[in-house]
Amino acid sequence: MTKMHEQIKPLFTQVLMMCDEEGLIGLNMIAIDGCKLKSNASKEWISIFDELSRKKAKQERAASVLLKVTNHKIASARS
Repeated sequence: MTKMHEQIKPLFTQVLMMCDEEGLIGLNMIAIDGCKLKSNASKEWISIFDELSRKKAKQERAASVLLKVTNHKIASARS
């Protein structure tokens, strides 16, 4: 995602704008759908888990920035 930030950002904004037009966004609560899967990870993957945790944190920071930009654009569009 970080390599395609400039391509994803406008698409993400457009999807959120469409959802807002359909009344699907209230801007009061953000929910993320997910599922838990049973896994059978080996001990060799422990060091990779640390790397994945760092990548997850980086993606969460990027998502936060995207949401701020999107909320600003939605607020501007309503004005």
